[in-house]
Amino acid sequence: MYKRVYKIIVLTTVFIATLIFMSENIKEEEINLTSAVKMEDASFPLLYIESGGYVINRLHGYSGNIEANVIRESMTPIDNDKTLQVRIQENESIVKKIKYEIRELKNNILLDSGSISALDEIENGKSAKIKFEANFVTGKEYAAKITVVTNNSKKINYYTRVKYYETDYYLAQKMDFINNFHESSLDKQKAQALAKYLETDGTEDGSSFAKVTIHSSFDMFSWGNLNPTVITDIVPTIKEFNVETAAVQLEYFVSAKTDSGKEIYSVKEFYRIRYTADRIYLLNYERTMESMFDINLASLGKGEFKIGVTNDKDIDIVTSGENGKVAFVRNGELWYYSLAENEAVRVFSFMSDKNDYIREGYDQHNIRILNMDDSGNIDFTVYGYMNRGDYEGKVALIFYRFYIETKQIEEKVCIPLETSYQILKEDIEGFSYANHKDVFYFTLNNTIYSYDINAREVSTIATNITEKNFAAMPGKHAIAWLEGKSGEEAMIIYDLEKGTKKKVKAPQGEIIKILGSLDNHVLYGYVKKADIKEMKDGTVLVPAYKLEIADNDGTVLKEYRQKGVYITDAKIKDTVAQLIRMKKSKDGYKVISSDSILSQGKEDNNIIGLRSRVTDLTKTEWYLFMPEGFAMKNVPKVYDTMNAVLKQDTTLHLDKEEIVGEKYYIQAYGSIIGSTDDVSEAIAMADENVGVVIDGKHQLVWERSGKYNHKTLNQLKEVKVTESIDSVGACLSMMLQYNHISADINELTDNGKSIYDVLKKHFESPINLTGCNLEEILYFVSGDRPVIAMKDNTHAVLVIGYDETSVTIFDPQSGKKKFSLSAGTKLFEEAGNVFLSYCN
Repeated sequence: MYKRVYKIIVLTTVFIATLIFMSENIKEEEINLTSAVKMEDASFPLLYIESGGYVINRLHGYSGNIEANVIRESMTPIDNDKTLQVRIQENESIVKKIKYEIRELKNNILLDSGSISALDEIENGKSAKIKFEANFVTGKEYAAKITVVTNNSKKINYYTRVKYYETDYYLAQKMDFINNFHESSLDKQKAQALAKYLETDGTEDGSSFAKVTIHSSFDMFSWGNLNPTVITDIVPTIKEFNVETAAVQLEYFVSAKTDSGKEIYSVKEFYRIRYTADRIYLLNYERTMESMFDINLASLGKGEFKIGVTNDKDIDIVTSGENGKVAFVRNGELWYYSLAENEAVRVFSFMSDKNDYIREGYDQHNIRILNMDDSGNIDFTVYGYMNRGDYEGKVALIFYRFYIETKQIEEKVCIPLETSYQILKEDIEGFSYANHKDVFYFTLNNTIYSYDINAREVSTIATNITEKNFAAMPGKHAIAWLEGKSGEEAMIIYDLEKGTKKKVKAPQGEIIKILGSLDNHVLYGYVKKADIKEMKDGTVLVPAYKLEIADNDGTVLKEYRQKGVYITDAKIKDTVAQLIRMKKSKDGYKVISSDSILSQGKEDNNIIGLRSRVTDLTKTEWYLFMPEGFAMKNVPKVYDTMNAVLKQDTTLHLDKEEIVGEKYYIQAYGSIIGSTDDVSEAIAMADENVGVVIDGKHQLVWERSGKYNHKTLNQLKEVKVTESIDSVGACLSMMLQYNHISADINELTDNGKSIYDVLKKHFESPINLTGCNLEEILYFVSGDRPVIAMKDNTHAVLVIGYDETSVTIFDPQSGKKKFSLSAGTKLFEEAGNVFLSYCN
């Protein structure tokens, strides 16, 4: 009997323990099989600007009240009449009134506002003429917001930048050139006249229609034998504009008959041109093309899905169930496929059967797969501009869960944001993660957050996160960042599954420096505070005497240390880090040869991935292959998901965090192509890609084609070197006086402060241009801003003018001097290209 009682006690204990374990470790899901709806159709109007006989700048509406100076998607030039002709394509809405405002970019100051109720009836909508009364500065950017008010009192906001010119800016001539160029490129015979504009040089291999440039062959430029048909309206979007130059983008869709059948492609053309009285010059041209995914084009015998023509070789692919299930993202859609059942689900897409390519196919959003379990349930995020549905017109980050059993998606949290997708993607694409306990981690505005989905609670994990003090190790479900009184005394390694921290402390008198993530491990270095050196320009050199590679639990896997050698930076690619090294010298540090450190990366044996094929007609195309030996008997059966009806509000409003430090965005080819906190790196990238640099306040910092052919600053009051005034103090004094700023010149000389610190005291937006070349910094002189340059470690001069062949400086020791551009470039390169100025 005692044995029986003992057995009952043991079994009861095991049963209770099992229940406790399951309640803690198994996700509790409530799946309703019927409470689901389809996503609502797009309903917002589209706005267009009419100017110079052309319809330009198609504007998409925002339902959030984003500040006017945040959005920089188009540029609209206006003349001395100060009018803006607006066309409204109403679509499913009825527009009753428009409101408008125009603001300074700096501080978002309101200059003019008004409303118009008497709208003119036109085909498919309404039109209105906006008359601005503000006093504009020629060639300066302003932010305009146009608000459409519908018959049901819904307010929808549209944004464009405005530039005012008193003289002719030759918009019609520029648009005529681009329109003729585009139309001729689609006709082999007419295209012959355009061959003179191409700069074919062999740098483009001609194997893919995904990217065609001014350097491509004539055959690739004129579409080979593809013979596409344009199936959507083409409206030019002006991205940059000056009297002489313009950057314009064309976006449209085409269809073409290929070996696989009829295919649809999304196409973008980017033009940069210069107008002269004699002719128009094509400065740059790029055409990109992406196949629209069609599951019916699957290659059955090979068991492959056709991705087609693409520039994106790193599409998001996740597998589970011993590679029996695959999820992938293509064209802003999320797809799921089961190999065993030969069934596919279009998990998320803004596209519907209506094929509204202009609104539903608007590509200002993206999807990230967070995880997929063995059953096929998927956690994923959608972030950016919402093309349709309950959040139409909002910019948001939304976390969804897909249930394979019911073919439903459930919204877990929606975070509305007051920004653009182009800026958001530079922030959010750095890191996001969802663990098995339903905690969602993400970064926004230099802050790492965690959101407990079940408890509906948000927590701040770390703040002031930048590319220089943070590393993500997604494969090890961990992240690392620096913290401490000065921000660098310790490194925290955070386990995203357990929610635990491991602290790596620097020895006394030292700090830690994170160099990045190497093959899902953190690469960091130890720096002695005594070795840190602030340069004259304000640049701080932080040399590490020892590097370590650590795992997600803090275990050191490898160490790098060489006597007398210091590491200042690392360029990481895959499993290799190239180390930028220095040695101590009389003047501080000098650069020596680089070295490399290799992580113990595993060989990549993809069972599911991408491979290419080449045909005569469509050139290089890409296919998503399945495990070897797999073949599809038929085209997969396709399901579309339904949206689970929400039982509670999932909206999460975040407090606006104050961003520490500056961030610069590089805009080229019609979109933001990168971001960095190093302005010289941003300018170099914009220069290489013929683009512009925007700062975190949405102001223009630098533009490749934005400077005049010649400029001289004539109102400078010359200051010479004396016994009490050195060259640095003299240059600072001249710069301050030029801006009508009073300062004691003796305090500017040898005061122990860097040049940047002095500029920061007197200017709202000083800028350290160290690392830029002479040609790049002349943009600031063109904008009426002198530039301080160093001839050596102690000798400063002021760059005050230039023309097409020479540069003029003022040397406080010897007066005004003129150099050839090549001689000036060499002079400043040998001194380290140390430059400083300010933004207006």
